Amino acid sequence: MKKYSSLKFIKMQSLIFKSVQRFNKVVSYIFRRKRKDFIYVALGDSSVEGLGASSPDRSYTGVIHKQLRLILKNTQYHNLGKAYAKVNDVIENQLDKAIDLKPDLITISVGTNDIIKKTSLKQFEKDLFELLSTLKTHTTADIVINTIPDMTGAPAVPKHLRLAGKMMLAITNNVIRKQSELCDVRLVDLYQTSRIFTQSYPEVLSDDGFHPSDFGYAIWANTIIGEIKHILWQDKRDISYKNPN
Repeated sequence: MKKYSSLKFIKMQSLIFKSVQRFNKVVSYIFRRKRKDFIYVALGDSSVEGLGASSPDRSYTGVIHKQLRLILKNTQYHNLGKAYAKVNDVIENQLDKAIDLKPDLITISVGTNDIIKKTSLKQFEKDLFELLSTLKTHTTADIVINTIPDMTGAPAVPKHLRLAGKMMLAITNNVIRKQSELCDVRLVDLYQTSRIFTQSYPEVLSDDGFHPSDFGYAIWANTIIGEIKHILWQDKRDISYKNPN
């Protein structure tokens, strides 16, 4: 009887050991999978799509992606930005895709087309809250939104519209600041940066006289990268990305 019990105990130990091994393999696999790919998703309008850049990788999101890959080797980059997109268009056409991608980082640049197409301020604020709060609720991503850069002095903007454009830009950016704080989203101020450079360096604009050039996008990217690096260095996953097995 004792011998039988001993054999049964040994078999049970063996089964438990094998089960633990299998469990550890599954956990290890999941852990590696989670750490293997860093998902970066860019949402927004033509500036996100990269109009004005000489190639997609010279857009500001393309430059951010390149910099991310220097820190996080296995970065996936999904640019969902589309020209002429208002905030509501981002909600309708980009939001669900972004959530499905399970991103680690989301950058958002939107609002210019809401000004151009005269979206009411109340509707803009409502749409922006919906976009940011939904991303906060349904993703675990670090979310970065920028203020709208000041392009009112660009050659493509008629002179008689520039003053009104500056006023609407200031009001709209105040909404972005308010909603970013309300939704606990990181804000990058491209408005101040763009004012300094557009006034002094005409080469920041592309040939269309409105969208940034490669140089202009590089300035945008550099400003945002400062914030992204701050996020990444706080994240312990960074160690694993830099030292892949």
